[in-house]
Amino acid sequence: MHFHAKNPYCWIDQGILEVGRRPYSEHRGRKAQDISDADREQRVKILRRRGSVLQRISKEMLGQVRVEKIVHLAGMLEALEQEIQKCGGVPKSWK
Repeated sequence: MHFHAKNPYCWIDQGILEVGRRPYSEHRGRKAQDISDADREQRVKILRRRGSVLQRISKEMLGQVRVEKIVHLAGMLEALEQEIQKCGGVPKSWK
C-alpha cells in the first residue's frame, strides 16, 4: 500500500519492463506451408473452386434432386483432389 501511494502507476512501469524482456512471437493459426507463390496462388484457386462445387451440391440437395448432376459434381470434386495434390497435397479436412 505504501509503495502504491508513492507511484500509483507502478504496474504500468512493471508491464513495460516485462514486455521489453520477452521477445514477441506469434503462435496463432496454422503454420505456413513451404510452397512457392505460384503454387500457393493455384492452391487458393482450387480451394475456391471446391467451395463453389460444394455449394452447388448443397443447392441440388435442397431442390429437385437430379442424381446425374450430383454425380457430375462429385466427379468434379475428385478431379480437384487430383489437381491439388500437385500444389502441396490434399488438406485433411477434405477426407
